[in-house]
Amino acid sequence: MEPVRALLDLPLATLAPLAAGYLGYRTAFIGRNGAHRAVDVVFLSLVFALVGKMVMVASGGWIIPGAVAAVAVTIMTAALWRVLGVHHVFAMLRRRRIVDHDGQPDVWRSMLARQDIDGANRITVRLKSGRHLLCNDTRSFNLAPMGAYLLGEDGSIALYVTHSKGAVPGSEWIEAEPLDQGFGYDMTFIPAAGIESVDLRRIG
Repeated sequence: MEPVRALLDLPLATLAPLAAGYLGYRTAFIGRNGAHRAVDVVFLSLVFALVGKMVMVASGGWIIPGAVAAVAVTIMTAALWRVLGVHHVFAMLRRRRIVDHDGQPDVWRSMLARQDIDGANRITVRLKSGRHLLCNDTRSFNLAPMGAYLLGEDGSIALYVTHSKGAVPGSEWIEAEPLDQGFGYDMTFIPAAGIESVDLRRIG
């Protein structure tokens, strides 16, 4: 707890940019930080803290309004970077053949980090047991409490199973109804350790 107390004892003019920097980092990279080490977290937070610091300096000595503005502007800057900046910068660097990798540790997380691809409209999961699970049209479940489906950073998947097929060769697809009007939606969670392969179909 001593490091925390030491941080809280810092002047607000110093603490606010640091807090803004970390919030900016979380906004920009949540769900995309699987490959980040502690040093990455620290320095990326400091990059966003610099934005907060500049706002504090521009506030002209108004500490509390400046702190509030620093946090708000930093989070907005991080959101813009996440939605627009990172995609365009990576695309530019790739066109110039400077980089050809987005820094994610594997292609699954690289796919999750992509902003420029539409969601899957059909998901087929082949389990290590040989069974197949299918959500034939994820768009039918867009209004479900958990959304149409979930793709975990660890490779796990949650989907609404509309069809299943046994492990025996030649097995036929069996239709299922994941929505019960009385009890709600039945979402199936599949841990990464049980998955052999995944097919994701997209329109564009």
